[in-house]
Amino acid sequence: MNAGSFERNDGRVRLRLTGRTLLGLTGFFLVGIVVPAVLDWIGPHLPLVRPVFAVAFLLFVPGAFAYLALGAPERSLATTLCYIYGLSLASIMAIGGVASLVLPLVGIDRPLTLPVLVGLSAVLATLVAVWSDSTIALSVRTEDIVSPVPLALLLLPFASVFGTTLYSVGGVNALLLALLGVIGVIPVGVAMTDRGRRYLPLAVWSISLSLVYHGRLFDSFTITQPLPNLTMELGRWVPNYASGIGSLLANGVLYPVFAVVTGLPMALEWNLVNPFIVAVLPVALYEAYRRYTSPTGAFLAACIFMFAYSFYVLYPTGGRAATPVIFLALLALATSDSELVPSTRHKLALLFGAGVAVTHYGTAYVVMFALIAGGFVFPLLKLLHVINLPALVASRISEGRLRTHLDSVAERSFEIARPAILSPWYVAYYATLALAWYLHTGLGGKYSTLPTKVLDGVRGVMYAETSGSAVSSFQQDYSAVSITVAKYLYVVFGLLMAAGIAIAIFRLVVDREEVVPTGHLALGIGFFAMFGGSALPSGNAFAVARVMMIIFTFTVPFVVIGLDELPSLLNRLHAIDVGRSLTATRTALAVVIAVFFLLNSGFVAETITNDYAPSNQVSEQRLLASDVPRERLQVRACVPCDVRTHVWLGDNVPQGSTIYGDVMMGNQLDFYAGTIQSRTGQSHRYQMVNSTMDGLPPNAYLGLLGHNLDLQGFSIGYKFNFYETDLGPYTDGHVLYVNDHAKIVRERNTTRAERVSAGS
Repeated sequence: MNAGSFERNDGRVRLRLTGRTLLGLTGFFLVGIVVPAVLDWIGPHLPLVRPVFAVAFLLFVPGAFAYLALGAPERSLATTLCYIYGLSLASIMAIGGVASLVLPLVGIDRPLTLPVLVGLSAVLATLVAVWSDSTIALSVRTEDIVSPVPLALLLLPFASVFGTTLYSVGGVNALLLALLGVIGVIPVGVAMTDRGRRYLPLAVWSISLSLVYHGRLFDSFTITQPLPNLTMELGRWVPNYASGIGSLLANGVLYPVFAVVTGLPMALEWNLVNPFIVAVLPVALYEAYRRYTSPTGAFLAACIFMFAYSFYVLYPTGGRAATPVIFLALLALATSDSELVPSTRHKLALLFGAGVAVTHYGTAYVVMFALIAGGFVFPLLKLLHVINLPALVASRISEGRLRTHLDSVAERSFEIARPAILSPWYVAYYATLALAWYLHTGLGGKYSTLPTKVLDGVRGVMYAETSGSAVSSFQQDYSAVSITVAKYLYVVFGLLMAAGIAIAIFRLVVDREEVVPTGHLALGIGFFAMFGGSALPSGNAFAVARVMMIIFTFTVPFVVIGLDELPSLLNRLHAIDVGRSLTATRTALAVVIAVFFLLNSGFVAETITNDYAPSNQVSEQRLLASDVPRERLQVRACVPCDVRTHVWLGDNVPQGSTIYGDVMMGNQLDFYAGTIQSRTGQSHRYQMVNSTMDGLPPNAYLGLLGHNLDLQGFSIGYKFNFYETDLGPYTDGHVLYVNDHAKIVRERNTTRAERVSAGS
């Protein structure tokens, strides 16, 4: 068994990892995990040592062993690390899931505990190390190790952490604002020069890491899903728990394993470790995009994805929002990596596709429909190519320059390859896995969601019911300048994607050239079509912000592809300097991307418009102190107070009671679900207060949170629709509970008319 090697020659540092090397690393990391755990038990503490060793071990070692098992194909450093990262996540979920189902049968009732996980790791590492004879090759230029460019890029995450600390402790947001400004300028600098391409993967990762951590370190840590806490309590994943949860494998296995091995409470793992896991997602996208567009174009496309507010508002804690998109990005990478041996590429596609399918039902269904659509589009595109439109036109016109040109174009020929993930067998595999998974986990609750939403969509179209989340979000009046302008920029990017797809089709059919592989074009069309699904009435079930990011994974490169082709198309009409025009076009796009980011991140709201934005991490203290009610509505004055209110309702109000709240209170049952359900034996669903009400029905309960008491009103339909009202008729009942920022009232057992009469 080869021990691997470390070499420095030809201007490069090379590290070769074999099974034996990884076995040694496993032992090293496990010692770094177990020793602090033992010391914590007997008294002395080694802070941070165990979490650092645990995260490094879990994100690298399982995936490295899996990569060895796949033959360890030699790829670029960034691509190799992305594959190892993805295989680590998939391995943890697979091993943890199987262990949870099998080990209790042999008497190990709590398999997801540290002793069992350490033992499993040691045994599996030894088996793979003995069996594998492959070698992982990692290399980096010697000059890059000491170059100021990587060092400067690596300062961005540290600036994010320090700036967050400075703002949280001292109330000074200058460093965070400077960080956001620098991040916004980076795409413009990249677009204006082709130098330093090899640093772009690091730039993507540094920007990503900075964004997912900025403003987050001192939040009140909550968990959106109850499943991780349930797994921690039971010591294993239960796919069909009595309350109908258990379907989301990442929440049931992946993140609890990180919590167990790091020794962190689930809430800390969720909010401090998960952002580090999520930060690799844009790197995988960049590595996928650069294989069918230029490195600069791939970087700009990755920036559009990262700079959408969903990435640093919804994604940092992983969970059901980000985790399936991580696997979708890895699926995109495996699909675009044409230099991989087909068998290896197919195995990666199977693994990463399964990762998408089992981590969130909504994403799984959107991807299923996108693959089905792409599967139908691909043969149509191939047919258009086979028809040879230039030859048909040439055969119908007389001799001349146009005929000569068309004959020349008609002779162009190339083989169109179908991506594995658009083959009928793969689409069938993915659809079967997704449907079967949600049929047999979570008591089948998430399986029934699909036909319900399809029927709702059909019914809505037939009877002209309300539109879906995409249309509703666009029609919403947000009042804030940053949100309104950013909304239109999303539309601009959507139009540019459509234009890029149209140009790629034109070049394929008319010029008989592939500006992007036809399979990727079909995938782009399939995913872009999902915007239509989010516009249907059934699309209200899935927030447009989440659907948009799913679609972006395969469509956002077409923004760049279309603009890159624009100078060549214009050159046909009038001679221009294509190279210079290309730089100008990319620079203009980069400026738009920078503005898009500065609007979404709150930079413009804090420095220019003095209002609010999609992300208010740099403005929270100003907004809390604002004299404008709508601005105070954008931030939570006391998250623990809100949580305690929901917990009190769960502990003290009988099931079946009628409880009213506004839309923000109702949404918190989703936002804080894991935290709430870990503290109370039961939870309730709330009735929504509506604008036609002037009081409460008899015996009804009402929850009033900080924003209701502060602003004297309710958010109805959407948090930006806030209605000020006289709260007197709602609060003249018996006050049951009060904390610093909330109260719960129960209406007397009389009608409102009787109360008015008695009062007169």
